[in-house]
Amino acid sequence: MKLAGYIIGLLSVMAFTTGWVLATLHYPGAFELTIVGVSGFTLIFLPFLIFNQVRSRVQQSFYQKIKFILGVSSAMLVGLSSIFKVLHLQGAPTILMVGAVLFIFGFLPLFFFHLYKKEVLN
Repeated sequence: MKLAGYIIGLLSVMAFTTGWVLATLHYPGAFELTIVGVSGFTLIFLPFLIFNQVRSRVQQSFYQKIKFILGVSSAMLVGLSSIFKVLHLQGAPTILMVGAVLFIFGFLPLFFFHLYKKEVLN
């Protein structure tokens, strides 16, 4: 199960970067490949990563789990907003703002507090 999830993540990122390169060269099919890559990464790989990380790391503290969930959730929201923006759907700026606020006021303080705590203990 883990291998399949990581292969999906790899293929999604490869599709996104290939689509981006093809878009730079103005080749046909670049837009579709980019959308498939971003969608696969945001809607398939990141939820798999959250599920796998929370389920398999029993010895991990609650604080670490919350930090991980906040970081991946903000990445999912930003990726979803980019899909909405490219497809010209309503709600893209709102989703982007929610993802950015979650990252700025949720993940970053926990991340830097963890770095500070780690430095003080060493």
